[in-house]
Amino acid sequence: MRIALTSNSDSGIDAEIFDHFGHTPFFMIVDIDNQSVNETTIVANPFVELHQPGEVPTFLAEQKVDLVISGGMGGKAKDLFKSNGIAVVTGASGLISDVIDQYLKNQLENNPGYEPADKHTFHQ
Repeated sequence: MRIALTSNSDSGIDAEIFDHFGHTPFFMIVDIDNQSVNETTIVANPFVELHQPGEVPTFLAEQKVDLVISGGMGGKAKDLFKSNGIAVVTGASGLISDVIDQYLKNQLENNPGYEPADKHTFHQ
């Protein structure tokens, strides 16, 4: 399984989950095999400055991602991921290493109604 997590920096699993999916500067891509982390890769979000609906979901589909974990995400993005066969978990927060650990222990809870605190900052 390949997971993409929104990341506030390029410092690997010590970075924090980025709260606003569409504006995340980086994605931590994690390959999981037999319930353990096999490989991690940091990928810069090529659409961080300006993106159109569908660009980021298509980009992550090209990276062969199966699941996206983020703080918040709008309904349109969720629908676009679903149409690309990619599952979504929102409401995640804290260190990426802790979120991965929660996922592996089946303790990561999806909060589909979660919205980032700064959502209006980006969409005025």
